[in-house]
Amino acid sequence: MKKNFITGAVSGLVVGALLFGGVPTFAAAVKSIMGAKVTGVYAVEQDGKMIAEAAVINGSTYAPVRAIAEATGTSLDVKGKTIVLEGTGGTTAPAPAQEGSALTPETKWTNQIDKLNREINGLNVKINAEKEAIKGYEERIKAEEAAKVKLPGGVEAIEANIAESQQLIDKYREKINAANAQIAELQKKIDASKK
Repeated sequence: MKKNFITGAVSGLVVGALLFGGVPTFAAAVKSIMGAKVTGVYAVEQDGKMIAEAAVINGSTYAPVRAIAEATGTSLDVKGKTIVLEGTGGTTAPAPAQEGSALTPETKWTNQIDKLNREINGLNVKINAEKEAIKGYEERIKAEEAAKVKLPGGVEAIEANIAESQQLIDKYREKINAANAQIAELQKKIDASKK
């Protein structure tokens, strides 16, 4: 019984320290990522559509708050250096349609357009990342060509990376074109419903 009491007391102290020491620790963590290297990128999806990209920095994943708030229908307000999120169904974006909800067709179409625009923005981020990668590859080719000792297949491997990045850019552009076509069709529906 005494062992259980000691275990419980120690556990309580640890949990309390974590809970009450968490806010300053988080603030310190935020400051420590300034200037840190992004080590990975995740796509943030909702209903199979990309809404944002999240960056992995120092083993933690950071996603844009506004994109997440819009996707979940949570209102977001920035007051000074504080971001305030309030419930769902706020003013930033309409809440996702629930089965049996009374959303008008125009609202549904507008929500779809907003979602497609977020997807397009995410794809543009990916295109820019691939363009930057290509610039880095081109610099590596120049360095490899200028090197006295050349690695066998070095330039060819880098050129293959460039080709792969260009294929990804082309794929992302195709998706953007398809999303823009969907937006045009949805806009036609909205315009027709107003007549």
